[in-house]
Amino acid sequence: MWQIACSAPVYTRHEKPRGAERSSQQTRCLSLRMKEDPHLVLCAEETLATGRRVVFAYRSDGAPIACWDASTLPASWTRHAAWHAARVVMGAWDEAVGSLPTLHESSEDVVSGWLANTYAYLMPLLGARGCTFSSAHLFHDQIIENLRHLCRASHVLEIGGSAAVEAICRTTGCSGAAVDPAYEQSVQQTTRIDFLKATAESLPVCDGEFDAVVSLFVLEHLVNPRRAMSEMARVLRPGGILLLAIPVTDARDGSPPLFHRWQFVFAGPVGARQTLQFSELVAAATGVDLLVKALQPIARESDACLFAFGKRYRG
Repeated sequence: MWQIACSAPVYTRHEKPRGAERSSQQTRCLSLRMKEDPHLVLCAEETLATGRRVVFAYRSDGAPIACWDASTLPASWTRHAAWHAARVVMGAWDEAVGSLPTLHESSEDVVSGWLANTYAYLMPLLGARGCTFSSAHLFHDQIIENLRHLCRASHVLEIGGSAAVEAICRTTGCSGAAVDPAYEQSVQQTTRIDFLKATAESLPVCDGEFDAVVSLFVLEHLVNPRRAMSEMARVLRPGGILLLAIPVTDARDGSPPLFHRWQFVFAGPVGARQTLQFSELVAAATGVDLLVKALQPIARESDACLFAFGKRYRG
């Protein structure tokens, strides 16, 4: 079995004076720890460009070790209750035996952390466009322009990377944090940016901690994008801004692209597997007072859309 191991305290920028040296020991770190079973794998269903459905099996370090044609697999296995809606599941598999993995119920946090390792492993092999819809630099100018009002006292969070928050800190002089479950403990800490090892669906951050939150082409890869959306809104302070970049199509056009767990659409059948209406995604954050004036992107290139949302003041 795998467990989530977290070390306290929960991250907060108020625990040390502004400008003091930051330490990874101040952050709550999410890690996966194997107790007994060395045969655990993550199974992920994918649809290739040819339309063929396959199931990959990944080791804990993210390396793919097996692949099956989904059309040849028994329905009792592909429809097992342990599968998450994002079509990922944990299982125990002994390659020497040759049978299919024995599927196990697993938490979203465990699956999310393991899934992030697969992206980290594949990225150097496939290139930036192989695992993600686009690079973090696609909307660079629009992001900087929308956050130019930030100052040295401001604090920014980036989900799933650090390129954007680094650019924002350089431009405005603010400080920030970057969250990714695949960060290594040896990642270099800076005086302006903290690197947090955690999942987007379970941020180890206090409510209202950040003046801005940035997420660029991350939600489509997650196990539970609704929960991640709610978490991003929760850690945003009232009056803050959330900048969200995701691929959104005008209508459903088949299964999500390779290595995408979800396909977001402006219109289309909500019940379609791994397809989610963008309005439903945004609605997941309404319980934490996310201000939604319109569901129109502030910038768009093909299916890549950049949205800006605000956080209401209470009272």
